[in-house]
Parts: sequence; C-alpha cells; structure tokens
Amino acid sequence: MSGVQKLYSDAGGKGTIPSINFQHIPVNGYKDNMDNPQFYIMGENNEDSYHVKKNTGWFTALKQTGSCKGVFFGHDHDNNKIIKLDGIYLGYGLQSGWFEGYAENSKKGGLLITLNNNGNVNLEQIVYND
Repeated sequence: MSGVQKLYSDAGGKGTIPSINFQHIPVNGYKDNMDNPQFYIMGENNEDSYHVKKNTGWFTALKQTGSCKGVFFGHDHDNNKIIKLDGIYLGYGLQSGWFEGYAENSKKGGLLITLNNNGNVNLEQIVYND
C-alpha cells in the first residue's frame, strides 16, 4: 500500500489527504492580498505579481477541496514573498538560477516545503551565500 493509499485508508476512506499545488502563474487572490500585512508569512516582492487577467475561479476551487495547503508559483523571478490566505499558503520560492539582465540582484536559493501527514506545513527559505 502506497503512502497516499495508507493515509486514505487510515482515515476510513473518508479523510482528506493534504496536498500542495505548484504552478507557473500566480492565482488572482495572491496579487489582491500580497501587500496586506495581516497575511504576511515571509519574503519580499521586488516586482509586481502578474496573474492571468480573467479570474477562472481556480483558487476558489482549491479552497473548496479542503485538502490544498499551499500554492506556489515562479512566474515573477524577483519575488519570494509568501502569504497565507484562507488557510492556504500562496507565494514564490527563491530564484534558483542566475539570469543575465533579469533579477540579477535577487536572493538565490530555494524554498524547503515540508507537508506533514497531519496537514501541517513548514516553510524554510534556504538562501545561497557565495
């Protein structure tokens, strides 16, 4: 039995398996709330957040699943801010590469995301220092 199957079985076949979503473009709810200190978790944005123009309802759908604990994106390379909105972490990881002419002065590194079986999420930005 795989780990996912065991979690579902342990919950009597009726439980919610915690999940995380990774996508390129930010959800609309992020931009609307990224500067609200009430939702701030960590990081900073050094450019605007560019989401799709039409709100497709994707974030609402993720909330309705009850299983989504985080949505992480990478479209805007000079951003690494994370917020928590409606119980879901939304944000960017650190820039992991070096790009000439674009976001050259951004922090480099990665975001360690730990999703525990109980649904708790731990986030740690790991900054590369040369």
